[in-house]
Amino acid sequence: RPLLHKLVAQFRAAGVRAITVVRGYAAEKVHAPEVEFVENEDFEGTGELPSLNKARDRIDGGTIISFGDILFRQHILNSLLAEENDIVVAVDAMWKRPRERGTNEYVDYVTATRSYSLRYDEEDAFLAKMGPDLSPEKIHGEWIGLIKTTVRGSAAVCDALDVLSKRPDFRRLRFDDLFNHLVSQGQPVQVLYITGQWLDVDDLEDLARAQAF
Repeated sequence: RPLLHKLVAQFRAAGVRAITVVRGYAAEKVHAPEVEFVENEDFEGTGELPSLNKARDRIDGGTIISFGDILFRQHILNSLLAEENDIVVAVDAMWKRPRERGTNEYVDYVTATRSYSLRYDEEDAFLAKMGPDLSPEKIHGEWIGLIKTTVRGSAAVCDALDVLSKRPDFRRLRFDDLFNHLVSQGQPVQVLYITGQWLDVDDLEDLARAQAF
């Protein structure tokens, strides 16, 4: 799978050593060299958190968590790794830019403590709320599917998974449920603003664009 191979190469270039991929649908077609795989056989009709929970024991120490169907410029990953806060998420401040969206596409909109700014001395932005149904006047960006955690941040994510996995609706929970839970528990989640330069690969047209990305 060329997309996965490109992602793995980006992580390797940033110094990420151990890489784990959670496989679900068409798992037999998902391959990459020198990568560990975790199987989620119960992928049908589930949200994202059950898949993340399958790899819970790999969320240990400094960790990068990423969707498997995105591409991004290398500087975005480098900037994320350079941040010192315990949990940092990459958020596209150009969420209003024209982009074709499928009718069933789930978008993780973000409200933060401040909007994107070009000021050098601006304070860090932190997540206030994430979800697909935020009112437009409260949206500061779109989470692209990329997270960095430190040792403490990884522990906080695992603790949150422990709590959320006990909910009867856990099979349907998504990343916005995880982040909103963390925020409700007082866990700061830093928002690292980016301005485009990433791609969400959902269909053949996106895949064609990815070849030239």
